[in-house]
Amino acid sequence: MRVFVTDADNRIALSVIRALGHAGHQVTLGRRSPPGSARNGAAAARFVPICAASRYVSECRLLPSREEASAEEALIAATAGHEVLIPVSINEIFHALRLRAALESAGVALPFTDEQRLRRANAKDVLLPLAESNGLAVPWTQTPADAESVERVAAGMRAPLVLKLRDDEGLVLPPWERYAIAHTPGEFRAAHARLHAHRPWPLVQEFIDGEGYGVSVLCDHGGEPRATLAHRRIREYPPAGGPSACAESVEAPEAVSLAHRLLRVLGWFGVAMVEFRRERTSGRWVLMEVNPRFWGSLPLAEAAGVNFPDLLCRMAKGMETSARPPRPGVRMRFLFLDLLGAWQSARSGSRPEVVDGVLADLCNPRVRDGVWAWDDPRPGIRYGLTRLFGGPMTG
Repeated sequence: MRVFVTDADNRIALSVIRALGHAGHQVTLGRRSPPGSARNGAAAARFVPICAASRYVSECRLLPSREEASAEEALIAATAGHEVLIPVSINEIFHALRLRAALESAGVALPFTDEQRLRRANAKDVLLPLAESNGLAVPWTQTPADAESVERVAAGMRAPLVLKLRDDEGLVLPPWERYAIAHTPGEFRAAHARLHAHRPWPLVQEFIDGEGYGVSVLCDHGGEPRATLAHRRIREYPPAGGPSACAESVEAPEAVSLAHRLLRVLGWFGVAMVEFRRERTSGRWVLMEVNPRFWGSLPLAEAAGVNFPDLLCRMAKGMETSARPPRPGVRMRFLFLDLLGAWQSARSGSRPEVVDGVLADLCNPRVRDGVWAWDDPRPGIRYGLTRLFGGPMTG
């Protein structure tokens, strides 16, 4: 089927495109003009996004920025003739959901939940109390809502504390700029000020010492899971806590059961990744957040035998969506993030196990890379150059 995918400069979108291409779908890529630029102006042509370099993209269509008045009409026109639209970033999903009626009347399926459920899952200050009331463990959390409360937390803090944006709607930030870990009152005040500038009054949470896990799920219209994959974060970037730099598919039935319970409570439809930390001392599964969209470690799912983008498209068109059980023990890394984590650990003299693990995996041909692919090498080359020399890429 013909599928339109957004977010041309996002490595998650690259994973979606490759998975669709492997399943035989024809992919059109939507590329946004920079805000304020003319539709075909020089500002929009300064770079070629990483996804446009993929062999699995049959066509790349330039769209005006979402801030422009013509953005809605342009997206409807660009997706005409396609069977499914897959917006990748949270901002593109919200934008597309506002156009659902027009898209569906034109025959374009949008297999995502509604705005209300999406906003509920994306807002941690709403999600965590809901999850706790339904039997899931959550971190101790506060939301200081004035300067006096912030200073009171800083003065009496029990380190370390984690600060997080309540949600990321409307923002364009890499994952490691959406949170901070503070060990001293000074670090806490500085981190709070930085996050507060992006979104007022960030959450303050206890730090959960333990391993990070993710449960990726595709749900049907009744909130029932059609496909599931659990993974464990072996290494993160930054090493003290962050998105996956290296992950492995695992069997984690308790975490899977909790994730399914939460998504049923949300009445979820489409894809989501439920993130946990397993507390080192107690073994509790503690809910961190829900990614109500495709997630960074998506290539691991396909490598383990679950092609979520293909299944999502098939479900959108009422086709069979049965998925085989995923293979445990499949390991995937993002080389650039892994090397950054190793360099940071070596420079600080902490976490020598990170350096050892990165070196061991570099020598292991069975460890897959999340960006580089022998059957589609050009995006990996462009990604590396963009990360080294800078550019507009997100993710």
